[in-house]
Amino acid sequence: MTEPPSHASTYSQGPIVLNENIASRVRRLEYIAIALTLFSAVTRYLVMGGSVAMLASILEDLTELIAPVAILLTLHLDSRPATDRFPYGHQRIGSLSFFGAALALLLLGVLTCWQGIEKILSGGIEDYGRSTFAGHDIWQGWIMIAVLVVTAVVMLPVMNAKREIAPKLRLAALTTDASSNQAHITVALSAALGIFLTSLGWEWADPAAAILVGGVILFDGWRDLRSAAAELIDESPDQQTMAFLSLIVAGKPYVRSHYWLARKVGRYIDADLFIAAGDAPLSQVDSWRDQLQAELRENLWQLHDLTISFGAVLPNAKEEDHGLIASAQRSRGEGT
Repeated sequence: MTEPPSHASTYSQGPIVLNENIASRVRRLEYIAIALTLFSAVTRYLVMGGSVAMLASILEDLTELIAPVAILLTLHLDSRPATDRFPYGHQRIGSLSFFGAALALLLLGVLTCWQGIEKILSGGIEDYGRSTFAGHDIWQGWIMIAVLVVTAVVMLPVMNAKREIAPKLRLAALTTDASSNQAHITVALSAALGIFLTSLGWEWADPAAAILVGGVILFDGWRDLRSAAAELIDESPDQQTMAFLSLIVAGKPYVRSHYWLARKVGRYIDADLFIAAGDAPLSQVDSWRDQLQAELRENLWQLHDLTISFGAVLPNAKEEDHGLIASAQRSRGEGT
């Protein structure tokens, strides 16, 4: 475990609190994103013609629906209480749905790339034909380029808003969703370029753009698969968060040393905290535990399952845990 960044002390400025207004704003953003993506897919389909690049961009639009749906499911289901069938709750539902979506992305990326390669091998696309618009005879390619540019630009405000909110919600899927919106813009401009180059006589440009789009989908799928898999196999929380929690614990007068055993469960954190309190009177332990648990939860909404154990020594503490504790204590000293 590497040493946390020195700016971890900035967490002492205030608690990391889940604001329901933020969650509501995310829901609105995702509904808007779904509406814009469907509008983009339908509009592109209506002017697609024989363009493989346009078809690839439509497929990419459909893949963009996966992340918003997974996020909405997560916000709706992962806060459900535990049941007899699911005694640990539903916190992994978002990671599980995102994992399945990532596998679908990988398959779609392969199919899109293959479609572009097949079109190049067959000689590419010579022309898209012409359409009548407002009484004028217009090359179909210009209409497709205009639609691609417009449907890309309208996604910019949504992408920027998601990037602003993602760190506050601590939802990995939202971060990758914002990256997918950026890919949406890149894909649209790449397809537009391929269509424009076709007008110059480059028959291979359109299917080459389709292959590029397929590569973007493959990259998105691989990135999402790694992120979802890391959460499903109990990845450690980020070091800044753990250093922030260590600042709180190390500041207690009864704490001689401590270490954490923590894992991410969806967007939540399950943690065991071990504290060496020396010869502390047993009558005080329960009070300390209740007060510390309440303070930690108040400062970090992500804490879902927190267990605090007291002892005279920490025989199982790992060397890397000491580095985290020391760094947190140094940060606490620098921030005071």
